[in-house]
Amino acid sequence: MPSPTLPLLAALLLISPVLAGQPIYKVEDEHGNVTYTDQKPSEHAEPIDLPDLHPVGDSDAELADLLAGQAAEEAVPALELVISRPAEGDRVSHPAGQVDVEIDSNIEIPAAAQIVMILNDEPQAPVRQLSMTLAGLEPGSHRLRAELQTPSGRRLATTEEIRFVLQSDPPSDLDQ
Repeated sequence: MPSPTLPLLAALLLISPVLAGQPIYKVEDEHGNVTYTDQKPSEHAEPIDLPDLHPVGDSDAELADLLAGQAAEEAVPALELVISRPAEGDRVSHPAGQVDVEIDSNIEIPAAAQIVMILNDEPQAPVRQLSMTLAGLEPGSHRLRAELQTPSGRRLATTEEIRFVLQSDPPSDLDQ
């Protein structure tokens, strides 16, 4: 008596190419919702073209290594922010208590991003440029860092904290 498994296996082998090439239809309803189906939705429906898939397997290890190397070369560099002015330890002289601040970045800052200066642990009003003037500072030692943020306040990058001294009178020849 023949095994029932053999005819079943033969039938599956004969049907599998038909199933693999089965057309897929895209259906869009009146609300714009899209559905994909293997059932022909109407008599005039045309199947959509699907791209051939060629997954990279263990036999294509060299191709996988090449693609991985290419992806690493195209990677975007990490965002770096640096306060370039005033520099760490600078003595800044301004009778009205103002300090000009400049920030440098290794990549272009997105237009929607904002910069928040944090002076002595107090966040200042956000700005959208890399140079600004902090006003109304008292003479003495100050700590400053900057954060690049999204409009919703999510931090994208931050600078190292710098320290500077604000002098209300011009520096003398001994300070230079």
